[in-house]
Amino acid sequence: MINDDETTLSRNGEKHVELRGPCPRSTVDVLDAISMANGQTRTDLVNQVLGDWAKKEAHKATLVARVLQGNPLVLDTAGMASS
Repeated sequence: MINDDETTLSRNGEKHVELRGPCPRSTVDVLDAISMANGQTRTDLVNQVLGDWAKKEAHKATLVARVLQGNPLVLDTAGMASS
């Protein structure tokens, strides 16, 4: 599961890493408006949104792993096995 503990480190030992990339202006405008309304920075809002998304995705992955229990036959019977 995703760990918000400050002792969690990246591959190079850093607690925080920089994430960059182009983003549609309209998306940034909404981020700015919401972050201002919430009294937080854009970066704080983006970290909150991405953190929530990451927790949900990790939860889904955990559920899938539990249901399948590493059993390739489940995939075979569902017609999902690779050829």
